[in-house]
Amino acid sequence: MNALVIGCGRVGSSIALQLVDEGWDVTAVDEKEEAFGRLGDHWNGRFVLGHGMDIEVLREAGIEDADAVVVATDGDNTNIVIGQVAQHRFDNQCVVVRVLDPARADFYRRRVGANFARVLLQDQRHELTLIEQRRDRFERLEHEFEHQVQLGDATEIYVLERAGIARPPDVVAALTGDDEDNIIICQLAGEKYGVQKVIARVNDPRNQAHFDLLGISPTVSATRGLMALIEHEVPEHDLVHLLELRKENLEIVEVMIDAGAPGAGKRVEDLDLPEGSRLISITRNGHSEIAVGATELQPGDQVLAILQPGKEDELRRVLLKA
Repeated sequence: MNALVIGCGRVGSSIALQLVDEGWDVTAVDEKEEAFGRLGDHWNGRFVLGHGMDIEVLREAGIEDADAVVVATDGDNTNIVIGQVAQHRFDNQCVVVRVLDPARADFYRRRVGANFARVLLQDQRHELTLIEQRRDRFERLEHEFEHQVQLGDATEIYVLERAGIARPPDVVAALTGDDEDNIIICQLAGEKYGVQKVIARVNDPRNQAHFDLLGISPTVSATRGLMALIEHEVPEHDLVHLLELRKENLEIVEVMIDAGAPGAGKRVEDLDLPEGSRLISITRNGHSEIAVGATELQPGDQVLAILQPGKEDELRRVLLKA
């Protein structure tokens, strides 16, 4: 499978590296030559220097043959336009566009924390304080959030205390662009101030093991979410990880039933599913239904299953591979 990743910032490079690890033939595009360094010394994909808005650069990168196009620059407008070009000019069927500001407010390039705050404040029951280290971002956020945003480094104890962490709050969400900072913030919140629930953003999926080792849960990863979306949109996918429930030691996956697969033509109650797994729902021709014992699997069905981690290969053997 061929993938084109446009934009090699933190998110784009993480997606490119993970796609390569999963066996994709990946071409990365960025207008800055130093972006190539983010891919590491062992990068074995292609790298094309140029702007993703340039049609000739896109052609050189192989957009006409790409099975998936991921647009992950730091600009919403750029991403949306490139995504439309990929779809409408080059007829790419699987196009994933990173949007930094889902609310489409009056300015772009805000951090995830600002979007999180904006959603919470829609429900007036929440009291919220947002901490921003960069003064330029703080000034923009202050214009919108006023006294609810504070300037400072959230890894500094005095900044956290000024924001009211000693009360303590019900939830602390560490959503910076640095995994190391997010780990420190969560440790301070949980171990020093007794915050019962901490949530951390994982920017690089390769760092997930560090969060797990230190007991920081739950975590959210934009890269993993994008990967699941990419795999879901590619028609040839077999098993896609959609959601990890780490505390519950469960995960939700999607399985595409092919013609000739061992699960095709069988009822759910007749499947020898691995222990610790259940089928949740079946989607067929755009319509979904709860999977019950009498439900018969057919080629083309998209099946949601919940299972314990490590049971994926067993589930594959039952549903996909004889």
